[in-house]
Amino acid sequence: MGERRVKEGMPAKAMGSKKLPDSSTLAPTGSASPATLSPRGDEPDATASDLPPQQAAKAASTDVRPWRPLGRLLKFMGRKPSENVFLWRSNADVSLPGPDLANFPNSSYTLPRGGVYLESSPVGFYGVSAISSSQWNWEYLLRYGLTDNLEFRLFSNGLTALPGATGFSPLAFDTKAHLWAADWDWFNVSVGAEAYIQTTSWLASPALYSPLQYAFNLLLDHELPWGVSFEWNLGFVRQTNPTRTLYLPTFQWAFQRNFTDDIALFVQGYHNADALPRVPGAKPSLAPSYPQQEAVGLGGQWSVNKQIAIYGSYNWGLTRFTPAYNANLGVALSF
Repeated sequence: MGERRVKEGMPAKAMGSKKLPDSSTLAPTGSASPATLSPRGDEPDATASDLPPQQAAKAASTDVRPWRPLGRLLKFMGRKPSENVFLWRSNADVSLPGPDLANFPNSSYTLPRGGVYLESSPVGFYGVSAISSSQWNWEYLLRYGLTDNLEFRLFSNGLTALPGATGFSPLAFDTKAHLWAADWDWFNVSVGAEAYIQTTSWLASPALYSPLQYAFNLLLDHELPWGVSFEWNLGFVRQTNPTRTLYLPTFQWAFQRNFTDDIALFVQGYHNADALPRVPGAKPSLAPSYPQQEAVGLGGQWSVNKQIAIYGSYNWGLTRFTPAYNANLGVALSF
C-alpha cells in the first residue's frame, strides 16, 4: 500500500506523507547548488548534465550519483536532459508511491516516468484449501514508469514449491494507469486502472504450466480522518481449467495508518482473488462452479530509507475454498 503522491496539486498519499522534491530546485550532494541549477523554464538547458567539468567530475566520483542502467532507454523514449532526469533519479523514494505487493489491493498511483521498483517476497506461504494444496512462492514484481501516469509491470510467483513439484511459475504481463484524482472539502479520491494477463508457460517449469488467466481492476484510494488511508480495488478475473471457464467478480481492500514517519500498519482482505495472481489456483478436478474465496489479515510496512522498504502480513481464509492461511514477507527497492 503505497505513499500518496502529489499529482498536479492533489494531496499526497499516506504512507509517510512525503512530497517528491521539486527536481528543478534540488541537487545531489557534491554537485551544483540550487542556485547553479536554475528552475525549469528560466534556463531550459541548465541541468545536472550541464555541470561545470570540475563539479561534474566530483559528482561522478561520489556514491550519490544514481545508477542509470535504463539511461539509453530513457533517451530512446524522448526524455531530454532538460527534464532533469539526473536530479529526479538522485531523489528516488521507495515510499512514492510505495510497494504494491505489501497488501492485497494495488495503489491507484504510479511511478514517475523513468522510475524503477523491484519488489520481491521470498516468504510467501499458503495453506491448504478444499480446491488447492499448500504452496510456497518467491514472488517478484518489476515496475517501470513509462510516463508519469503509466507503468509497465512484470509479475510472477517465481520459484514455487508445492507437493510433488518444484520450479518456476509463469510470467504475467501487467500495466497500471493513474486516471484521475480530486480533493473536495468532504471527499477525496484517486482513481487508477490495472490489467494483467498471466501466460501459460513463459519462464515456467513444465510441472507448473497453468491455464491462461487475465484480470481487470479499478483502483481507488481515499484519505480518511485520523490519518487513515482506505484503498480498494474492484474488478474481475478470468480463470480457466480443462472443464470450465469462470469469470469471477473480485474485491480487495485495506485500511492503513502511519504510527511513525516510517512505520505503518494495515488491516486487509479480499473477495475471490488478490489483485495479482498470487493465490493458488483451483485443481481442475476439485473446482466448483463458483469457488468463493474470502480472506482477512493484518500487516505492516517499514520504510528503512529512501531506497528500501520491508513489508509483511499474515492472513486467514474464511471459506473452505480459501487457503487456510497466508504469510508474506518481502522487500521493495527503488532505483
